[in-house]
Amino acid sequence: AEQVYFVDDDVKNKVLNNPPFARLPLVVDSLSSNTDNNMCIVRKGKILDQVNIGDLNIGYPDYLCYTSEFGVIDVLLRGTGKGINIMPRRGGAWLARASVPSPPRFTAHLGGS
Repeated sequence: AEQVYFVDDDVKNKVLNNPPFARLPLVVDSLSSNTDNNMCIVRKGKILDQVNIGDLNIGYPDYLCYTSEFGVIDVLLRGTGKGINIMPRRGGAWLARASVPSPPRFTAHLGGS
């Protein structure tokens, strides 16, 4: 299964010095470089894809991690004018906020195999 990490740009360096990133050195190197990427798709410790999806409004703990099920996650990226809120779906309903990273059941096509 893939893990999708979203990291708040404003506190990226603080976040990358904490777990779970200690066991993902390639992700730390990628996100801490000057590429401005703030989303990474990871499988077995290797980066499958990375991209900047804009200014994220995540809040503590300043990152989110979702584990895909069958290669997909289901999240809504909602622009607020001051950044982007990430809203996961659970049980068919969009949650207003994902407060603590967890590996719930999600669906959105990640590409790749």
